[in-house]
Amino acid sequence: MITVPGDAPTIQRAVDAAVPGDLVLVDPGVYRESVVVATPRIVLRGADRNRVVIDGEGERASGVTVTAPEVAVENLTVRGHREHGVAFRGTPERPLAGYRASYLTAHDTGRHGVSARHARRGVVEHAYLAGFSGAGVHIEHCHSCRTVVRESVVSTGGEPVVLAGADGVTVETAAPAEGETAVADRGPAGQPVLPGDPSAPPRPAVTAPTLSGGAPA
Repeated sequence: MITVPGDAPTIQRAVDAAVPGDLVLVDPGVYRESVVVATPRIVLRGADRNRVVIDGEGERASGVTVTAPEVAVENLTVRGHREHGVAFRGTPERPLAGYRASYLTAHDTGRHGVSARHARRGVVEHAYLAGFSGAGVHIEHCHSCRTVVRESVVSTGGEPVVLAGADGVTVETAAPAEGETAVADRGPAGQPVLPGDPSAPPRPAVTAPTLSGGAPA
């Protein structure tokens, strides 16, 4: 286990020092940085969801960007980033296989709360996402994603869940703000899929969520 700031002064320094299988545990505080995780099979966890804050100050691109497989980001808050709260990024040649975003709060981001591109076998759960211009959860360029969005609340922004060129995504409980559409299915180019379009994936059922207060200790 690597602790911040006990073992490393910043989250990025701790993540850079981590090896597969490590836990990076972040103590309460405001961390003014943008973190890139390039090591597989690590867990980035806040000690307190509400008091561990990664702050973009309106200047940095994304709160956490993950480019390695089987990484979990959990139990913290990201705010004030120009792009995304948390982004999972694979490539067309090498999709990212396995990711998890749990017990997250992401607010006041320029585009999406949680964004996944060329990424499969994901879980987004127990998230509160607010104050964005794009989507609460945006999943794109993924065939047979085997991804689940569950027990989450999306508020005061664009569309709660957007699928763009993605199929195999199950949305179990992602509650939109009143009057909004829960799931927007879009075509490969990101355009809305018209009703009756054979390329549209089946619309998953959406029911009211039950949010838990934080990740298990």
